[in-house]
Amino acid sequence: MTLSEKVAYLKGVAAGSGFSPEKSPEGKLISIMMDILEHMALNAEENDDSIQALADQLDDVSDSLAMVEDYVYSEDFDFDGEDEDEDEDVDDAEEALAALEEDGFFELECPNCADILMVDKGVLDAGTVACPGCGQEFEIEIGVEDADETEDEE
Repeated sequence: MTLSEKVAYLKGVAAGSGFSPEKSPEGKLISIMMDILEHMALNAEENDDSIQALADQLDDVSDSLAMVEDYVYSEDFDFDGEDEDEDEDVDDAEEALAALEEDGFFELECPNCADILMVDKGVLDAGTVACPGCGQEFEIEIGVEDADETEDEE
């Protein structure tokens, strides 16, 4: 039974027993006290509802904070602002490119879209290549360093 229900029950008992606030000064005082109790009960119920709403909001904030903590304190997070996995991915990609060059593949940059192309010696010998990114065909210009490398391989 809620506090408001208890106050309503008290008022009902008083009315059922023939209680009349007009008959005595004590009756008037008790009537005023019951009105105050009713007002306090309504305020208490409003406060309970507000407290429950705040508790629900606090739970939501706590859940959000837990997600942020998981991200910040995860093993992959680097406090220099970089993700350790990204560094490992870059190292792996560089190792893969070095292996491709050792196997006869070469890295070219498209002059139109700046995409990086991996081509073999046969494409270098042809002298032109079409970029798969933008579709632009361009001539392969081999610099002095590049020419020395291709001659050494032959």
